[in-house]
Amino acid sequence: FTNVLHTNAEKFKQKWDISPHYYLHPRLELVQQIHEAHTTPLNILDVGCGCGALSAALRGVYPNAAAYGVEIVPSAANIAKHLSNTICGDIETIEFPWPENFFDYIIIGDVLEHLHNPAIVLQKLYKHVKAGGHIIVSVHNMKHHSVMLPLIIDDEFSYSDAGILDSTHLKMYTKTEILKLIASCNYEIENCIFTSFGEPSPSTMKFLNLLNNLSHSKDINTYLAYQYIVKAKK
Repeated sequence: FTNVLHTNAEKFKQKWDISPHYYLHPRLELVQQIHEAHTTPLNILDVGCGCGALSAALRGVYPNAAAYGVEIVPSAANIAKHLSNTICGDIETIEFPWPENFFDYIIIGDVLEHLHNPAIVLQKLYKHVKAGGHIIVSVHNMKHHSVMLPLIIDDEFSYSDAGILDSTHLKMYTKTEILKLIASCNYEIENCIFTSFGEPSPSTMKFLNLLNNLSHSKDINTYLAYQYIVKAKK
């Protein structure tokens, strides 16, 4: 069954020139950070919307929401246009067509790592968030054990096609750094949670506990967090 899924994913990629794993993930953990009555009319922007899977999931939960998107890859944006009011372009350089104080939520899922100047983009988006509106930001955690242990033990730091060491990443974050970045752009941090990926082996946990005992934070989760999801308010 897994082989069939892989084969079909490759066929999809060949036909549409986009990876379904990369551009069709609905990111339900980000949708779950929106706490509104389901009938509430909302304006929601998805930055880096891919093919619009998150917008489709949003409108399933919030049928009165107006979904907007920005996507840099034309082939993905063309699909997303069927699911949201999507524009194609580079979030760092395009002129935003939306009014000021327009969005109830702006979702920025695993995008900041790809930008030259993430702070400028956060500041650029700020005026388009309603007073009391929110941003929801997801970033990979470079302190995750899958990165730290090979680096410490084997001196390995190998880039890949996706994930924490995505070869297209320009920035890397820990919990401290992403919170510092968002707060520096005048957003008020509301909460910060994390996702996990894979179950560490007993030997890995033993090593992580040793590292944790040497650290100042004494928070083992800084090694177990695969992505941090931060919700902040204007």
